[in-house]
Amino acid sequence: MFDAAVKALSQMVSPPFRSVLLKSVAVALALVAIVAVVLYRLMVWLATVGADWSETLLGGGAHTAVSVVAWILSVAAGLGIIVGAIFLMPAVTALVGSLFVDDIALEV
Repeated sequence: MFDAAVKALSQMVSPPFRSVLLKSVAVALALVAIVAVVLYRLMVWLATVGADWSETLLGGGAHTAVSVVAWILSVAAGLGIIVGAIFLMPAVTALVGSLFVDDIALEV
């Protein structure tokens, strides 16, 4: 078992395996970035629409308070998306890496 683990680790730095790893990471990073941008745009749009709705509901006197709350929600959504992307990156990389299993099997 240890011999197989040592052989696997030594093959990990070989050019074919490294290229599959880099392709997996690049595709996963692009996928996570696209999802993050779309979610961020959606959250900012929802905060803007919610601010407009609450301003019409509360009246013009609450414009400053509503703007501050909308800004805080936008920043919180951005930070939440960044943290979520960091936690999802290993899972997405593994999912994308499974698409390249045939390339790895050919090399082994």
